[in-house]
Amino acid sequence: MAIRTILLCFILVSSSVVFAKPPTSDGSSSRGKSNSTTGSPGVHIIANPDDYFLNGDLELFANEDASETVTIPSGTQWYQAPDVEKLRDELNAGMYSGAEKEEKEKILFGYDIMTKTYEVLGPNRTDGRPALYTGQIMNCSACHAQGGTVPHSWPLTRTYSHFRLRANLDAPPQDGEGEFYGPLGYWRDTITVNRDCGINCAGQGEIPKDSYEMDALVAWTKAVQEGIYPGEGILIPELKLKSNNTKIPGARIPIFEKVLNDPEFKADPKAGKVAYDRTCASCHGKDGLGKWSEKSGYTVPPVAGGGSHTKAGGPYMVPVLAAFIQRQMPLSQPGSLTEQEAIDIAAYLSDMPRDSRWWEDYYYDHNPCKRSAFLSLDVGVTPVGFPFSDADTRYGPWQPIKEWLANECPNIEGNEPSEPILPEDFDAGFDGADFINPGIYALPRN
Repeated sequence: MAIRTILLCFILVSSSVVFAKPPTSDGSSSRGKSNSTTGSPGVHIIANPDDYFLNGDLELFANEDASETVTIPSGTQWYQAPDVEKLRDELNAGMYSGAEKEEKEKILFGYDIMTKTYEVLGPNRTDGRPALYTGQIMNCSACHAQGGTVPHSWPLTRTYSHFRLRANLDAPPQDGEGEFYGPLGYWRDTITVNRDCGINCAGQGEIPKDSYEMDALVAWTKAVQEGIYPGEGILIPELKLKSNNTKIPGARIPIFEKVLNDPEFKADPKAGKVAYDRTCASCHGKDGLGKWSEKSGYTVPPVAGGGSHTKAGGPYMVPVLAAFIQRQMPLSQPGSLTEQEAIDIAAYLSDMPRDSRWWEDYYYDHNPCKRSAFLSLDVGVTPVGFPFSDADTRYGPWQPIKEWLANECPNIEGNEPSEPILPEDFDAGFDGADFINPGIYALPRN
């Protein structure tokens, strides 16, 4: 094959589930206030406490086989962020020993990886372990705000229950292990999805899957769901079931309804530049390169260049990024941008320079008709007979592309599904090629 260019009545008995009105009964937002539980230095997105309470009744499956359902009433607190600083104080005071101490240290280190990535993993790390990165690396919390505990900011609240851990990364997954990753055709688990996110984001730094750093990151990922102390993490037990994974509030940011349903809705990158210069450039810079500190790394994350996401990073598909921008930006007045302004800005950002990885060429190689309508043509395989330009995939309208991929593409010779050609775990390499060294900006594959 030619290589081509990538829900029963229910009584709540758990004391950790709170029936209460949200702390801001007037509906006001706490954005801009400090968060002592999961705070980190610098300019960052802060959770609105309202988001940790259900704003309507929530129907959930009562078990994994989805044979029964339960209804959780509006106003129930469903989440409480782990108290990381309490844990830090307890460790400093010597309150733990032995295996318990080691596990608590991993949780704390995993949190620090999320919020101070460059500082704790880069050349200035002070724990005696070798640096994982050189170059300019984003903090994970630039996107996964407050260590992945903020709804609507790519949180980690669904990660562990969705992906779990595979007993053997080199063997096919067992029941409940992992999730099939369509673009490359392999099975991800919590370890590999954490690794892959670092590769495609954060300046493209890889945390090795068999490292202490990855163990720590997985420990923190579990803590986001389970908490560190009683009454933390996800407080509604049913929300920890994989069958309810998509119902965790704010676990995903839905794209605008117009994107795949309005044949006229599209983005204008020129208008996006005007809106970016007016709304975004004062923080992220005219060139989109953010603000950098040699000691702490990025104090404002880049939206372009080698320290930012790669071309295949999910946030840089225009409708995906636009949904985040409209929900969370600008920090001074989140939600103030219209959908059109947000999607225009996202289109402009998608045109800014950024790097790529060699395996991006193989996205959807095994099933080209399954590619997203808004995946740029410079990533992955283009279906045979594809009648749209790269500009169409970037700027829209996307509804006609969605319809063609669903109805026309499968009928064209050469677009038939095939077995994935990458190994079970793609970092094993392909055709003898290995990943480039961690921390070095992505280069084209030779």
